[in-house]
Amino acid sequence: PLQTLMLTSVVYISGRPLGARAVAEWLGGLGLSVSAGLGLREAVRALLKLIPGFGATVSGAVAATGTWALGKAAIRYFIDGASLEESRAAFDDAVKGGAPDDPQGGQGPS
Repeated sequence: PLQTLMLTSVVYISGRPLGARAVAEWLGGLGLSVSAGLGLREAVRALLKLIPGFGATVSGAVAATGTWALGKAAIRYFIDGASLEESRAAFDDAVKGGAPDDPQGGQGPS
């Protein structure tokens, strides 16, 4: 639900026609590797939850990284107007770098 809301918000902010079709086309265009990666991450998260304490912590980090990467890729495509290849590269870069500890860069709300 959080990722769906995030993607819908990015599409809305971009000014493109809002709808599930735009997001579905983008996700389809990202390709099998991204879809498989998201599916594999969810499977790992489910297995890690079987380990009390540690599993929940790692599972949360995996979820945060996946959501961060999806958001970065969506922004590149829908707002920055990047190609699907550039959006896919943004996703891969965000996964490799992981979610930041402080997404606002220590700025905080003004």
